[in-house]
Parts: sequence; structure tokens; C-alpha cells
Amino acid sequence: MRKYILLIALLSINAMSLFAQSPKMFKYQAVLRDATGEIIALTPKAINVIILQGSPAGTSVFSETHNITTTAQGLITINVGSIDTTAFAAINWENGPFFIKIKVDTATMGTSQLLSVPYALQSKTVENETDPVFNAHVAHSINSIDTNKWNTAYEWGNHDTAGYLKSYTETDPIFNAHIAHSINSTDTNKWNTTYKWGNHDTAGYLKSFTESDPLFDSTFNIINPVKNQILKYDSASGKWINVTSGTANISIPGQTAGDMMYYDGANWVRIPKGTEGQVLIMQSNVPTWKTRHYIGESYGGGTIFYVDATGQHGLIAAPNDQSSGIAWSNITNVAIGASASSHIDGLTNTNAIVAQPGHTSSAALTCKNYSGGGYNDWYLPATTELTMMYTHWYVINYFTKTAFYWTSTEYDFSTSWYHYFFTGAESYSAKTNSYRVRAIRRF
Repeated sequence: MRKYILLIALLSINAMSLFAQSPKMFKYQAVLRDATGEIIALTPKAINVIILQGSPAGTSVFSETHNITTTAQGLITINVGSIDTTAFAAINWENGPFFIKIKVDTATMGTSQLLSVPYALQSKTVENETDPVFNAHVAHSINSIDTNKWNTAYEWGNHDTAGYLKSYTETDPIFNAHIAHSINSTDTNKWNTTYKWGNHDTAGYLKSFTESDPLFDSTFNIINPVKNQILKYDSASGKWINVTSGTANISIPGQTAGDMMYYDGANWVRIPKGTEGQVLIMQSNVPTWKTRHYIGESYGGGTIFYVDATGQHGLIAAPNDQSSGIAWSNITNVAIGASASSHIDGLTNTNAIVAQPGHTSSAALTCKNYSGGGYNDWYLPATTELTMMYTHWYVINYFTKTAFYWTSTEYDFSTSWYHYFFTGAESYSAKTNSYRVRAIRRF
């Protein structure tokens, strides 16, 4: 029996809609190669597409076969759902997960999870109000309380004919002339605040006070002060006096343009200006200039491929692969569980893999034992971390673009997630398979 290699598999939504209806199919593309890696060109093939519900071995909810001839480049392109349209339209995409299984002639090529349901398909059962004009309008906030009030008011009768007052003018001359006429909310707020202070006659407030401080009288000489004047010390008279010459400057020795001042709790301290590209951060409660790191920078034993908003923290990739082919773990039939299933925390995954009872070797241990740059905190990246490495592969040295790379994220007892660097696709595979590994560390 002839064997095939499904080299590239791409799923995409084909918006074959008519009169704003939801699409009834999606596109599947792949390149076929034989077992030696040669492209299968200009050859008739029967492509059987099966959609499974619940798991890779779940219930088949859809199946159809496309008879197609490969192109000169070995490419096949089919519209899934274009043959058995009734069965495809009956799929309830909300009741996932769903998996797609591909057969070429009689050979099963593999099963992969449909990680997201096309919006246009799912929209058959879901409708969302997304009108920004309506959301911004005052009518958007009208609720049942408002409508109940309006219905009650309607029952009162027509205001124009039911005898209600349409207008009224206050003409009381006594009230208008009285001091109470000018009382407003500012006055009443002040009086309520004063009331809270308590009875001034009994609460111990001062009723009178005479300044008799001899020290103040002898050390200050303030004559005819004016707005915005400042005080200065007169060593001749030994007193603080007001500056009458107009303006005065405060001089801090040693300052240069761009310097700043901060108060350390006891004194004002000068901060020299930073250099271009630096950011000011708090370090041990002291403002400190720090250099902002960037993607592609050689730093910390490798190359930076992710930086957070502060520019001070991120992820570093090792400068080369730690293995050109190694099994995910020597334990291939026992699940580690939640502690090794994170899609964002490869360090926690790595420690859980190495700590599994019976563990002796793994892709994670290979990364953990790496000490490039003198650092010993390297680990096998999780799926999201490896995806970021793929996004910036062009600034990281020596990536094999046609290779599969292990992640530290476990899928189940016998399979784990990997990343195919030729297309950027992610899937899961048997832990016994030998794939490449590239270690990362945090800073």
C-alpha cells in the first residue's frame, strides 16, 4: 500500500454567502507528498473528510468524499460541506469540541482539533447587537422602569385637557423681599457642616485670641507684604524679611538642564537626566533611569523575543536548539495533569514534567539542564511562548523553519502539543515522537 505525507494542511473560511446568509462550507488545502518526501503531482485522489464531535475518537457528525486531481505542486483544494450540504448545515457548532479527520484514498492521514468555530457558521444560532450608534444613543439606557412610569403617566389622562397647570409664576412680594429668598444649597451645606462641629459655646472652641509670641516678633520683619513675595534670611539683622525687589530665584548647586528633583522623606534630592531610550522606574522607592529592552536584542544569554510594557521584563530564546530530535518524555502512557497543561507558563510545565515519578529523560529536562550565558533558569516553552518565538523567528538565530518543535504543554496521557515552524500550525502528537527543542528563560 502506498503511503502519503500530508505536508501542509490549512483550513480557512470560504465566505460563499448569498444575500447576507451564513456561509455553508469552509476551505481545506494541503500538499501531498509520498513516503520519500516527493510531491504527488497531477494524480487523481479520493479525499475523505470526516468531522468528529467530542474527541479524536468521537462520534462522526459529517463525512463526504471529494474526487480531485493534485496540481503540479501536489496541492489539493476542497470546499468542505459542498457535497453533503444537508449534513453540514445540521452541525451544531456550539456543542464542541470538533475534530477533522482526513483520509487520502484509504490511508488515514491524521486527526486535528478545530480550535475555533468559524464566526459565520456559529452566527446561525447567535445574534449580537453591535450597532455603535444605538449603544451611544440615550434610548440605549431605556428600561422597564422607565416604560412603567410612562404608562402610569399616560393613565393620568391628557395633560392638555385634564385640568393640570400648564404654567405658574411666583408672585409673592413678601418672600421675594426677604433674606431667605437668596438662600441656596451652598449656604445650607456650610450650615450643616458647622452643625457637625458641635455647640461652639460648649465644645471648647476659642472665643478670642491675642498674639503675644516674643520669638515671632523678634525674628520676623515682614513689612507691607504683597502677593507672590517670598521670604529670605537677612544675616545682618538676623531676621527673615520679605523680598521687596520683585522676584527671587532659588539656586540648587550642581544642576544641569533636564535634571529632576524628588523628596526622599527628609530632603529634596537631584536626579540627573537620563539618556535617550531610557525609562524612569521606581527601584527601592527611588526614581531610577533604566535602559528599555527591545525585541531582537542580544541579552541574558540569548535573544529577546518578547518585552512587556515597562521594557524591563520579557522572554529570551537560547541562541540555538538544545536537541535536533528527542522524545517529549520517557513516560509515554501516564498523564501528568493540570500542572503540565498550561498554555502560558512553560516554567511550571517543565518542573512538573521533570518531577513526574519514573521520569529519566525528556525535552523539558534537556532545556532545564542548559546553562547558556551562565544562567540555570532555562525551560521548555509553553504553546503561547513558542508561538511568540515563531512570530519573531527572524531575529532568533538558527531556527530550522521546516522542523517540528516540542512545547511543554501536555494534551493527554499519550500526546503533547508541538509547533510546526514551516506553517506556524499547532497540534498534538505522540510523546514518543522525536522533535527539536529550543530553551527560553525570563528576565
